[in-house]
Amino acid sequence: MRAPQSPSKSAPLESGSSLLAQAWLTDSVAAVWAAGKRIAALPFDALRASHAIAVKAGLVQNSMLASRDFEHVVSALERATLGPLARRI
Repeated sequence: MRAPQSPSKSAPLESGSSLLAQAWLTDSVAAVWAAGKRIAALPFDALRASHAIAVKAGLVQNSMLASRDFEHVVSALERATLGPLARRI
């Protein structure tokens, strides 16, 4: 039987560089997706913050039930508007 031939020295570099490029691309896409999710959620975070300020100012009733109902409405609106970008808590 013949001894197996060793692969060329350039083959590991090509596969390593393509893996590096693929990892870089995957990381870049993941970073853009995460940033997009954060940016898309900003209007809903602003709505939650303004509701909290209104409660502290006494303009809205300070009630756990009212806060729960408000959060349900905002979460439903966020899921309907953003679809897969909406946060799942």
